[in-house]
Amino acid sequence: MRADSGIGTLAALAGRRFIAGKPGSFTAEQTAAALALEDPGRTIRPAAATDEPAQKAFAQNKVAGFAEAAPFPAPDIRALAKKVPLRLLSLPRGTLAKLIERTDGLSAMVIPRATYPGVGADTVTLALPLGVYATTAMPAAEAYRITKAFWLEWPALAARDPRWAAVTPEALSALGAKLHPGARRYYAERGVSAAEKQ
Repeated sequence: MRADSGIGTLAALAGRRFIAGKPGSFTAEQTAAALALEDPGRTIRPAAATDEPAQKAFAQNKVAGFAEAAPFPAPDIRALAKKVPLRLLSLPRGTLAKLIERTDGLSAMVIPRATYPGVGADTVTLALPLGVYATTAMPAAEAYRITKAFWLEWPALAARDPRWAAVTPEALSALGAKLHPGARRYYAERGVSAAEKQ
């Protein structure tokens, strides 16, 4: 949302123009689902997608905001934030839980504050988790070595790029697959409770 729009919640979108995503896209589908949960009376009606990019309509103040699905930090959002003060909207916890419940594979994700210029608060949103997958043919010692190497390098990765800071052991439960025995051994040594469920 534009920071000068006064919109701080999904409910505040009522009567305002915003683009919910391209029709039929994952973004539009999830935005519609979130709005249905937040606005059962259907008073919020997203503007139709325009021929021009949503970011352009946003920069020209033709819309108060738009929805986008992208890994963060998204270069287009970062560039836009340097031109127009913006605000990211967090999904309410109850809405987030219901969206995750209704769609396999989704999880909660926090976009850390300062990921984008001028955004001073963490933003809670939806994510499609990614993971590294191996077959059972990989030796346990090799899977252990790879897992350990990643977490030893994680602090340096997180310091360079906020996307890595969002990768946490707690997110293991969102992967939807059993952990390799070698990886499970490493997590057990670290006392990661999320790994016990895998």
